[in-house]
Amino acid sequence: MRFMFSLLLFFISQALIAQDFLWVSSTTAKLKAERSASSQTLTVLNSGAKLERLAYQKRWYQVKTADNVTGWIYRGKVSKTKPVALDESLFMPMESSPLQMAAVDTSRSIRSKRQAKSDEADSEVLSKQSLQKALDQILAIHISQKKLAHFLKKGKLAEYAE
Repeated sequence: MRFMFSLLLFFISQALIAQDFLWVSSTTAKLKAERSASSQTLTVLNSGAKLERLAYQKRWYQVKTADNVTGWIYRGKVSKTKPVALDESLFMPMESSPLQMAAVDTSRSIRSKRQAKSDEADSEVLSKQSLQKALDQILAIHISQKKLAHFLKKGKLAEYAE
């Protein structure tokens, strides 16, 4: 009996020693005083910030920041895994890649001439300039935080879900 009690005490102490961490995965993460999107914002957290997990209730985590501020954050704003720094080369075009060019040449040789002409027409439509223009247009659209919050609240999405 004494052995079982000691074993139980050991496991409980190990659970208490092991801390559970979360990382902010959103660019607009607000630490709230209560489990509600409309409650007081205690602080705005930076993406990648490490948080100590204290509790979880109804889609909300109770956390403590590195500055010892305790509050609630919606589960969609955090991740259980530490974020990985992005390599800028990941988004660079691979125009000089011989592997990419070889793949294009091989796929063209297999298909019919009519299919190759269709591909050329598609590539003209989706040129680098047209894609850049489309991306610039999308990035130029600005939606205020107020409009976004209204949209989420009206649709009962994210932290406004019941």
